[in-house]
Amino acid sequence: GKGIFSTHVTANTQVDSSDILLSFDNNLTPSSGMYSPKPNLNTIIADRLTAPVSTFKITKLMYYITSDHSGGAGSFYPFEDACVNLNGVLSPATYGSLENIYTPASIPGWNTVDLSSSPISVGSSPNYVDKEFFIGVEYDGSHEPAIGYDSTSSNERGWYNDGNILNWTQLDSLGWHVTLYIRAVISTVTSTEEISSTLPKYFNLMQNYPNPFNPSTTIEYDLPKAENVKLIVYDILGRQVATLVNAGQNAGEYKVQWNGRNNNGTTVASGIYLYSFEAGNYHTVRKMIYLK
Repeated sequence: GKGIFSTHVTANTQVDSSDILLSFDNNLTPSSGMYSPKPNLNTIIADRLTAPVSTFKITKLMYYITSDHSGGAGSFYPFEDACVNLNGVLSPATYGSLENIYTPASIPGWNTVDLSSSPISVGSSPNYVDKEFFIGVEYDGSHEPAIGYDSTSSNERGWYNDGNILNWTQLDSLGWHVTLYIRAVISTVTSTEEISSTLPKYFNLMQNYPNPFNPSTTIEYDLPKAENVKLIVYDILGRQVATLVNAGQNAGEYKVQWNGRNNNGTTVASGIYLYSFEAGNYHTVRKMIYLK
């Protein structure tokens, strides 16, 4: 089984403006922490995250450590894996961790594993569920770092593995109805994204700014509830130029920065462009101008 160790710690997370932060914890202080008691070597606790596009690179892994229950350094191995659909259930594809990236001195608060010098490339595959992947902690058998969680609600994205390749189980089915404080930072070809925990009342797409722009512009939109979102840039002839977002997203306020490049990574020509926003039954289009 897993243990529980409660500690309240406040922390701030610095994210590069050129990256996209993926998380479901709303940047709150965790209720408590979840750990795997010694000597459970290779036990994994992981969170399923959803990227806004199919192809991206993972540049940072982030974990909120409340404390080390063993009184040690809070060491662990980061875990990253693709997502598969097994009989209608989304779960990690394989058993494996980034064991060449040992974290020897985790401290209370957000801990970051920087992969920017050697990012993990993720692309669509017929064997994997598009845009879905797992980030987690594999315990080293000597330490008991407690991963922060929110106990007031569950996003049903937490998973547990006891070290057996086939034994992946959702935390909710084990009686742990929690939201884990595990994050990833990714980069994409066309855009960057910022997510707020504020809950708006209405769907809304704002005018981009600056406009005209060069070399980049920001597009903001509001989601009063979770929906499948498409934010796509077209040229004046209606041809698709860049997919900025194409994924299910939770309710919140979003900022997406378009870098003026198409889906191939090439800078577009000067001119008028349209950005189309779809969220459930809500659909609207606005114009913007790119000037070199």
